Amino acid sequence: HLQTLDDIFNFVFGENDTLFYTVLNDKLRAHKIRYHCIEHPQCNDIDIFVEEDDECFVDITRTKDKKFHIINSSTLDSSEVYVFSSSAIGTDTSDSVNAQLLRRRQRGVEYYADHYEGEFVILTNSPVNDDSDVSIGEPLPFRLMRAPSALPSSKNWKPLLCVADDERIEDVEMFRDYIMVSVKRQGRPVVIIHNRVSKSNSELPLPNGGNCVVRPDSNPQFDTSTVRLCFSSPVHLESTIEYNMATQTPHKSWTSTPLHINPDDYVIQHERASSDGLQVPVTLIRHKSISLAS
Repeated sequence: HLQTLDDIFNFVFGENDTLFYTVLNDKLRAHKIRYHCIEHPQCNDIDIFVEEDDECFVDITRTKDKKFHIINSSTLDSSEVYVFSSSAIGTDTSDSVNAQLLRRRQRGVEYYADHYEGEFVILTNSPVNDDSDVSIGEPLPFRLMRAPSALPSSKNWKPLLCVADDERIEDVEMFRDYIMVSVKRQGRPVVIIHNRVSKSNSELPLPNGGNCVVRPDSNPQFDTSTVRLCFSSPVHLESTIEYNMATQTPHKSWTSTPLHINPDDYVIQHERASSDGLQVPVTLIRHKSISLAS
């Protein structure tokens, strides 16, 4: 039969006909997570997490491999994440959730977690060898870390993928055999594919030689070797392209261009201009009939 649950802001399913949902307070801030058994009265639901800090916004998600649920209590410049096994709670609303804290809150430090094959993968800008609660002034670059499922706290985090000093990690997407890492290298997008089996890294060939803007599209499937990216450029409207991560080759695309423009008629160049001792990235676009000398 149809069941209606009231005053829900967001929800995610659990195991065994259960779900978890967030509740807003009188300031329209998600501050509480409740646990519900489907077909049971909502009055039997229990609170599994309550955030008392008025600056924080609470959310609950599930890892892509469906093994863990993740509670994220975040502010504009900080994160505090708890995880618990998706199979650790049954259909009894008296069951308790044993959530583990990954890293206590530190101003200026953000982190995000996913899970696969007995370990968490964490994207974080936390200081190296610093687990204090002292606020961070300037935001630090993000790093990709790993931690065992049984010991996920930050003292057990180890580097998973390192990038060069002139590169910045912007986003990560998990798959069964691959991790897609979006990187900026001297202002230009780079997409690195980390093969979890061979432990090797490779780069996807991006449109226009990388002279474009790239971001991950929706990639809900976990057990796949295909990743979908959105891209745009001075001669392309936002378009979509699918890559085979095993071969690092595009195999399907949906491109869109402005009216009366043939992208093949234009050259896009990425240069660096010097200004007050700083190297500023500049993107130039010109018709092939026009030379820079003129």
